[in-house]
Amino acid sequence: MNEKVLIVGTTGVLGHQLVPLLKAKGFHVRGLVRPQSIHKTKDMPEFEIAPGDIMDEESLHNACKGVDYVISCVSAGEDRTSKSRGNAEHYGQMNVIHAAKAAGVKQFIFTSTLFPKNSLGYSFVWAKLMTEEKLRESGLTYTIFRPCGFFYELYYRGEPIVEKIDMFPILGDGNNTTQMLAEQDVAKMYVASLGNKECFNKTLEIGGGTTMSFNGLIAQWSKVRLKYEGRPVLPLHIPLAPTRMLAEIIKPFNEQIWGLVHLLDFSYDTMMCDMTEPKRILGIDKMMSLEEYITIAYEKKHAHRLKRQTTEAQTAA
Repeated sequence: MNEKVLIVGTTGVLGHQLVPLLKAKGFHVRGLVRPQSIHKTKDMPEFEIAPGDIMDEESLHNACKGVDYVISCVSAGEDRTSKSRGNAEHYGQMNVIHAAKAAGVKQFIFTSTLFPKNSLGYSFVWAKLMTEEKLRESGLTYTIFRPCGFFYELYYRGEPIVEKIDMFPILGDGNNTTQMLAEQDVAKMYVASLGNKECFNKTLEIGGGTTMSFNGLIAQWSKVRLKYEGRPVLPLHIPLAPTRMLAEIIKPFNEQIWGLVHLLDFSYDTMMCDMTEPKRILGIDKMMSLEEYITIAYEKKHAHRLKRQTTEAQTAA
């Protein structure tokens, strides 16, 4: 197989999973990488780097040349401002769509998001929905994925806080339910959709194999942490209404904080979907549980800790 896949968002959480999977399937992998993010590719398998940015149309046209598939999984990262989110979720995406259309790409994979039941109060949702609509109108063969939140966001974003206070902050009472899933499983679904006619011009909502409350997720994390580190993880419930009010007051002075609260408010809302059809279409059977995901993370963490201690002991000797 010599088909070529361009990943937009190569150095992100999902991109890190996609590169090795695509290479293992025999695809030629090209990744759009900003110059300031080249260092993030050092721990990744070798792939063709296309220097560029989603706001640089010329770089996108160059990156799309000769490409069969485009997978767009770019995000605003840690920049929570409206401008950054707008560029990542709509304006930049439109640039990618135009470049893919001009290059005659066979299939365009767009990463949207699983929406809560009452999602339209969240401003960045409109950017996602507008991009979805424009992609459907573009004439490109598309597959839109709407994934629920990743385990990565829960564990790796939360672990530094948990290390310090043994607690995980939850906006609200923690009783809302979610269908979070491992980014490894999402990457498998994306790869399975390439060239899959049952995925053409479809929007697929995807979530994990288990629906749990946020309190339940933290209880699972606590179970694993007790086993490996002898300490639990407790939920730290932050009242929702006053936090929203405070964020609106702060917004004119610090949009980053407002954007973070806005995103957390969205993330802690109830999100669920029916995985029956996506599992059939994509050939997905078993999916990773949070307990399995965090167990792997702690095993890696302890292996690194042991290696560091061994090195320090050898140096001291």
